[in-house]
Amino acid sequence: CAHFSFERSTRAKEENNWKHRRLACLRCSRLSSYRSLFFNFCFITLTMSNVCEAAWGHLNIDHELPPLIAETALPAEWHSACKARRDLLGLLVEQPFPKYLTFPGSAAEWEGTIVELVRKAGEQADKQEARFTDGQWIPCNVGTKKDVCKSLTSPSHYLRPFCLLMNNDDVNKMFHNYITVICGKMIRAARTPEQADKIVFLVHRDWFALDPLRRAKGILAARAYFGYIQLAHHVSQPAFPAPPYVAHSLPSLTARQARRSAVSESELRARWA
Repeated sequence: CAHFSFERSTRAKEENNWKHRRLACLRCSRLSSYRSLFFNFCFITLTMSNVCEAAWGHLNIDHELPPLIAETALPAEWHSACKARRDLLGLLVEQPFPKYLTFPGSAAEWEGTIVELVRKAGEQADKQEARFTDGQWIPCNVGTKKDVCKSLTSPSHYLRPFCLLMNNDDVNKMFHNYITVICGKMIRAARTPEQADKIVFLVHRDWFALDPLRRAKGILAARAYFGYIQLAHHVSQPAFPAPPYVAHSLPSLTARQARRSAVSESELRARWA
């Protein structure tokens, strides 16, 4: 009897140890699963938050948004440059200002300096474009090409009001803050590169190394991208009217939506907010 009692006791201990080992293995397995889920979540979150950097961080902006070069620029490049100047000047006289665009200087500086530079830049644009070859977006001679190019891409100079405007400390700060806000929201909201804008990302990244014209193009790209977000909100909630500058851009923005067929506009707009 003592022998059988000892065997039962030994067997019970072994079974008890086996149960403990099984529970320990189960706990380890669950812990491993939780750890795996946690790391997967961190990886996905990190990937999503850096989708723009992953897709475009290696790109050279000179290849994606080439500088205007007087000697080699094609008609399409001259047209794009002059249109960007016009659109940027139009943005500064738009009332009210687009959301997130706030002038950091005083009202007196705006009225006394900035408005005057906008006026002079517009007048210079009229004179320069009048010297383009009829029916073509090409300055009529080499001297005109160089003058137009310098008026759009050079450092500040009293004969280049557009450059003076874009290089003004407060205007530069205003535009940099604007593209920083738009780009930051874009990076946080986008889950794929198709949901973001490459030019906005690159111009924001290289802002302080760019000439006035390319900074202007970046601002216009940011404004168009924000218009796309607002349009997505308008489409999902028709009771809210689209802003005026979005409404007149409906065809191009709708085409962009079509190209981004994998994007849920309502989801993107929700993440943006």
